[in-house]
Amino acid sequence: MRIRIITCYDVYNAGASLQAYALMQYLKDCGHEVKIIDYKPDYLSRHYSLKAVNNPEYDRAGIREIYLLVKMPGRIKKLFSKRKYRFDAFRKNALELTDTTYRTCEELKNIEEADLYLAGSDQIWNPIFPNGKDPAFFLQFTEKGRRASYAASFAVDALKEEDRQRMKEWLKSFDAVSVREQTGAALVKQMGLQSQRNCDPVFLLKQCQWKKILPETETNKKYVLLYDFDKNCVAEEIAEKISKKTKTEIWSVFKTEICDKVCADIGPLEFVNLILNAEAVVSNSFHATVFAIIFHKEFFVIERKERINTRVNDLLKVFGVEDRKMDHVKKLQTAKKINWQRIEFILQKERKEAEEYLAKITGEKKNE
Repeated sequence: MRIRIITCYDVYNAGASLQAYALMQYLKDCGHEVKIIDYKPDYLSRHYSLKAVNNPEYDRAGIREIYLLVKMPGRIKKLFSKRKYRFDAFRKNALELTDTTYRTCEELKNIEEADLYLAGSDQIWNPIFPNGKDPAFFLQFTEKGRRASYAASFAVDALKEEDRQRMKEWLKSFDAVSVREQTGAALVKQMGLQSQRNCDPVFLLKQCQWKKILPETETNKKYVLLYDFDKNCVAEEIAEKISKKTKTEIWSVFKTEICDKVCADIGPLEFVNLILNAEAVVSNSFHATVFAIIFHKEFFVIERKERINTRVNDLLKVFGVEDRKMDHVKKLQTAKKINWQRIEFILQKERKEAEEYLAKITGEKKNE
């Protein structure tokens, strides 16, 4: 079957890149001809742009020019950074994209015909961001072939009425709807539509499959990985507590005073490697938590300041590890030891349900 996937795959976010790869690779392993649609609307193409004005306060004549002049040296430096190079290399070497790049939903109407158009995964339907309002991510550019989603995420637990009505009209055209969170399934139900909850695509690939694509890394250091977007004092306190208890260093993705090493230049594969080799993971990253589960790493989750915590809350609930969510360092004392045998049992169940759903929408028969 010829399958075309639309997702936010090239936004210089490790989780976004890895979920795109995982869904593509899983379907390829099933024998399908799969490509990710190279969809690059303006709002997803401003990363590393020299001319972007990210704050509307400065997007005024006279002010804009001064803003860009001040920002220019730092932006040029980032343009040639290892981080950008590693993300670009992953996109080039790991992802199979359509030959044509599309900038608008209108342009997508000229896309080559496919048997199945697939939307997902990750936060493609998040109404807080422009992609959640873009008809392209709801497959409104075609009436040919089958249309379905896989583990698409709203990332919120409530929708404005205008968003609900718009999404309802778009989703009515789908042959099948799969969402990533139970809260997402509830939102679809409120629209009067049916959906199925499925795990994030990275769970479709097993430990050994992820390890196979990772670059070799040499380190004799033991460390706790801190991946904190918000400079959360609770996250830092927990990392320090674990580091002291286990006599390990603290490695952080973002610069912080408590860390022994900053790992700011990582790409998608380096991100996975950091988790694989960590003694424990303290984060408010959804995909850092996902890979900690895959690799059986001790993990602790801190809430984000943004209103997108339903993703990780639902994830912890699925695996029965809600006590891993921390809002105070004292909660470390009440966190139960992770039962990895039970985690693996749940993961196998989640994977089986995902495989059955994907087999159904691709017309493939799964062997029992």
